[in-house]
Amino acid sequence: MRFSRFFTVAALAAASATTAMTAMAQVDSVVADELVLCMQHEEDAARLACFDRLARRATAALEAGTSLGARPGAAAPSVAAQRATPPAGTAPPAATPETEFGLEKARAREAERQVDSIRSRIPGLFLGWAGDTVFRLENGQVWKQVESGDFGVRLQDPEVEISRGWLGGYFLRVEGLNRRVRVERIE
Repeated sequence: MRFSRFFTVAALAAASATTAMTAMAQVDSVVADELVLCMQHEEDAARLACFDRLARRATAALEAGTSLGARPGAAAPSVAAQRATPPAGTAPPAATPETEFGLEKARAREAERQVDSIRSRIPGLFLGWAGDTVFRLENGQVWKQVESGDFGVRLQDPEVEISRGWLGGYFLRVEGLNRRVRVERIE
């Protein structure tokens, strides 16, 4: 049993090291050395703590645009500053269809991350939905049911949440009920 546990832990450590090394393609030899050191810890908790420390440092270094081998405490420009200030003597490329090619989905995902859900109320008496119900929210938005099905309920001024679905759709859920309906915004 101990023998198979050792191989399981070793395989997980190797997979973690491989994933980390693949994800950080520009990481210097300092990281590789530290990964090897982390893998050499015999205790699970110590090994995990070592990988966690390295992952936090790597994330911070990637966000700061530096390498893990940089001197600790050295001031590094922020990612926003690096984007705002092009290297001396070079002009940022103009946004053309060619320079934006392949980034369409990334730009769309970035725009979608702004808000994951909204909350509002349906003013007045709410009787549920029945196939093509239109939901007029207190915040002025109007949503329409886009899936079949009905659900009857009798509520006064219920609070609702509209959230994003996995494939770009939206779902309306009435607070306190374990039901939701797929909707699309029409106003």
